[in-house]
Amino acid sequence: MKTEQEIRNRLVSIRSWKAEAKEKMDKINFKKWEVVENYLKWVLYN
Repeated sequence: MKTEQEIRNRLVSIRSWKAEAKEKMDKINFKKWEVVENYLKWVLYN
């Protein structure tokens, strides 16, 4: 049986891992959007 402290530590690590993963996804999506936006500008102005 796990102690309450162990369970709490596990929850905290899962939460921080999720936050980290979300941050990475946001960065990737932002980069993708930047590329798409630049492409659209290029198409419109050429």
